[in-house]
Amino acid sequence: MKILIVPKIREPYKNQIEIVVDIRLFNFFRKVFPKSKISFAFNKDIKQKYDLLILSGGNNLSKFSKTSHDKYRSKLDNFYLKYSIRKKIPIIGICHGAHFIANKYKCKISKSLNHLKEHNIIFLNSQRKISVNSYHNYIIKRTGRDVLSIAVAEDKSIELFKIINKKIYGIMWHPERYKKFKKVDIDFIKEFTCN
Repeated sequence: MKILIVPKIREPYKNQIEIVVDIRLFNFFRKVFPKSKISFAFNKDIKQKYDLLILSGGNNLSKFSKTSHDKYRSKLDNFYLKYSIRKKIPIIGICHGAHFIANKYKCKISKSLNHLKEHNIIFLNSQRKISVNSYHNYIIKRTGRDVLSIAVAEDKSIELFKIINKKIYGIMWHPERYKKFKKVDIDFIKEFTCN
């Protein structure tokens, strides 16, 4: 499997943009797909084919931020999202990546200070609860067109969703930020990519 990750973009100093990948994200996908080849998208140039696109965490949506690094990240996300949809390549958005996908599909996103901690989510089809971590200041309040909510937080904000009739998922927590990766996250990612 070939995995392409769109990384976080930051600007530590004026006019200096850095591309940042959390090594834990790399290690998580290595654990899920041990024989995978993982590469990173840092410009709008597709040099090789890939089988799975990851829109990583980090950054803010450009509709909430006008910083140059958030605008640059938005351009990268948009380019790879459109390309992957056109080529029918599966996509997983994690935190910021999920916000980006949700925004594209007209979900309602709003500010929240209650999602910077460990909390429970509930899977709507089974009422099963699991504990997840959160590091986001914005929540998905309501689904938009062609978006199916799969799991919600106790405040009813959407934590996991799927785009109907497409292999696109949004995950609001960070499966890579646990000392020991959770089996539920590994199984979910494997199931998504194999279906």
